[in-house]
Amino acid sequence: MAAEDKVDVLGIIKVTVIGSLIVYLLILLAEILYNSEVRSLKENEQTSVVRPSDILQRQKAELRGYRWADQAKKKVVIPIDRAIELVSGEEAR
Repeated sequence: MAAEDKVDVLGIIKVTVIGSLIVYLLILLAEILYNSEVRSLKENEQTSVVRPSDILQRQKAELRGYRWADQAKKKVVIPIDRAIELVSGEEAR
């Protein structure tokens, strides 16, 4: 005669409920972390967005303008076009 298999139904239910709770809590934790990161990124975007076109415009303005490099040593920065003219004029001499 074959022995009857006894299935522990109560144990299966306990494992299923506990496992489901753990999975639910992990999903909830992941959602909280995700929302926290999204909120943090949005705050950082508002304070530190620098577009490449802004950088390029600033660099072009620096190349075209006159300004002090070191006022104490009386050194200035001149526009790049003017510097090229001066250097090419010196080479012609």
